[in-house]
Amino acid sequence: MLHYESKKVENCFSGANVYEYRLDIRLDEEYIESLGLTGEIHYYRKFPRPFFQVTFTDGTQVKGIINATIIKVVFPDMSIEPQQKFEKLLAAMLQKKLCR
Repeated sequence: MLHYESKKVENCFSGANVYEYRLDIRLDEEYIESLGLTGEIHYYRKFPRPFFQVTFTDGTQVKGIINATIIKVVFPDMSIEPQQKFEKLLAAMLQKKLCR
């Protein structure tokens, strides 16, 4: 069972592969940290709507508002492999969080 919905997002950068994911949970810092196990995390807590950015080693970037249910993911190229890899990680993390 998937615990998220995804859709391709139109953007002004040609060649950018951007998707929006709506999750069944709010992304608290504990969950964000678990995403960071395979990437580098940056927090921007002093903004009016604190947000985060995770950059994975393959170039995939995840951005979102802390404690929100929506993230945007920019994949490094148009191939399906980075997206499949990310969605597998996301599904496993969501399943783990929801089974607590």
